[in-house]
Amino acid sequence: MKSLTLREFYGDTILNAVFSKDVKQEPQKGFKHKLLSNSAVSGNMYYHHFGQFVVCYQDWAVLDPFQLLIDHPEDLVKFQFEITGHSIFSDISGREIAICSGQQQFIYLPPTSGTIYYPSSRSVLDIHIDFDFLLDLLQAQGFTKPQLSEHFQKHGWTFFKKAIPITLDQSVLIRNLIDHSYHGRFAEEYIRCKAIEIILSVFTAGTDSIEGSTWNNQDLLTLSEIKSYLDSHFAEELSLKKISRAFGINEFKLKKAFKERYGDTVFGHIRKSRIKHAMHLLQHSNLDIKTISYSCGFKYPHHFSQLFSQYYNCRPSEVRSKGFSLSTV
Repeated sequence: MKSLTLREFYGDTILNAVFSKDVKQEPQKGFKHKLLSNSAVSGNMYYHHFGQFVVCYQDWAVLDPFQLLIDHPEDLVKFQFEITGHSIFSDISGREIAICSGQQQFIYLPPTSGTIYYPSSRSVLDIHIDFDFLLDLLQAQGFTKPQLSEHFQKHGWTFFKKAIPITLDQSVLIRNLIDHSYHGRFAEEYIRCKAIEIILSVFTAGTDSIEGSTWNNQDLLTLSEIKSYLDSHFAEELSLKKISRAFGINEFKLKKAFKERYGDTVFGHIRKSRIKHAMHLLQHSNLDIKTISYSCGFKYPHHFSQLFSQYYNCRPSEVRSKGFSLSTV
């Protein structure tokens, strides 16, 4: 299996150093941008450093399953929301933190060595945070420092024993943070406020889990499995009947729950996955446009070109002739 170091993947051995580097381009909607392109992945990282915490959204295609070698000399304290994809951290003693698609976890790691295994393409929101700032923030919400400190001393690395599903309310907050339309200082303040909302929601999820949701825990796990399936089978000929039968969920419930959970219809999500993969092939292969349209699941090349233009505001041929980098969040 291919292995990469943090420096090979991100350009530095310490994540905080990556986030603190000056970049020449202007922030886009409040985010700085770093292109991630190496032998294992192709994609983008968007981030903003607020001093006491960092908001970081990554979206990348895995070219081949790989492991990231970790030898981190500083504490790693972060909230991880695995929107799509799957990651498994293992330290040198064999302890693991597994987070699947549609799940969340709060991680508190001392300086450590190990590996993170990435088997598939992923999009993830990480909020890296100073632990003392987090304790102060939570103390203002009714938690006490002794309670929280004792919890992590007792339970070790994670707030939840196992990763739990991202709630519907959290999904909305995450979408709003990533897909907002603001610019300049207002965009930065908007991101900061949404990030704090998301941070506080994690501890609410820890105390009352998914209480009040229309969908129970099993429903959310099923939706997560369906989304993972769609993310790897989008090029196939799919139907609601086929999907619902495969996962034991009725069609009406699938349509309603998927839209509420992910903010898009089943087929809207499939189309976006096809278009994103087409962009990847246009940038990283020599396949002609007609072949790419067929390989991504489109029956008609002209229909593919129309949808591609709507999504990226340029034609597939322009990507090849002029070059095009994915720079929208």
